[in-house]
Amino acid sequence: MQYKYKDGSIAAARDVVHGGHVYPRSSLARCTGEVEQAWADRLAAIGVVPVRVSPPDVDINRYDFGDPLETNEDGVLVISYPNPVAKTPVWSTSTRERMYVSAGADVPPSYTPQEPPDSPYAVWGGDAWLVDVDAARSAKRREIVARADAFMATLTANYSEHEKLSWSKQEAEARALSADPDAAAPLLTGIAATRGIPLADLVTRVLANVATYEAVSAAVLGQQQRYEDQLAAAGDDAGAIAAIDPVYVLPG
Repeated sequence: MQYKYKDGSIAAARDVVHGGHVYPRSSLARCTGEVEQAWADRLAAIGVVPVRVSPPDVDINRYDFGDPLETNEDGVLVISYPNPVAKTPVWSTSTRERMYVSAGADVPPSYTPQEPPDSPYAVWGGDAWLVDVDAARSAKRREIVARADAFMATLTANYSEHEKLSWSKQEAEARALSADPDAAAPLLTGIAATRGIPLADLVTRVLANVATYEAVSAAVLGQQQRYEDQLAAAGDDAGAIAAIDPVYVLPG
């Protein structure tokens, strides 16, 4: 709590000398159950005015309070700031982080009033922002490939690593049996016997799965290469690079 004293100063509670008597700072506080008007009258009797500060309801990081306005409410001095002043945004030339400084104040070192472009690859060029197109292009290429890998990974997520390692062997034996029913196929023969299904049925299922996977793989590779073509066509256009959104879908 602040108070205005006879000398015109505004400060926290302090001992007050009035009429030859010293009133301790603790006596300035509003007592329990004391109504505000009675409190103000009590302090006025010793030349003290309680002060209530009402800052503006704004983000103090983005606004200065501005010029204060003093009003009196039943013996209480109310200091308000009805016209806050917007601060000026500036950006770090190293991190692109934004902060605000008082309007008219000097721009801090290593900051600029120029807003950086909406790109994580924006770099300060000394007098203007630039976009590191090479870095943006490399990152987009990694994104294209990573999303393709992630999409394919979701399709095989329910299979064990051991099973996936056997797929090429299963395919080779299934194709051999398709061409020659008497071809050696120890892996498929063992699987069919354990599952209790005819070997011919298992061959049919394996080849069907191979065909399905090849179709999906071809579709995903085609989409991946289409996005890579878009990236090549974008050249040094940072906006066009950023606009590429590699989304993969199953063939219809």
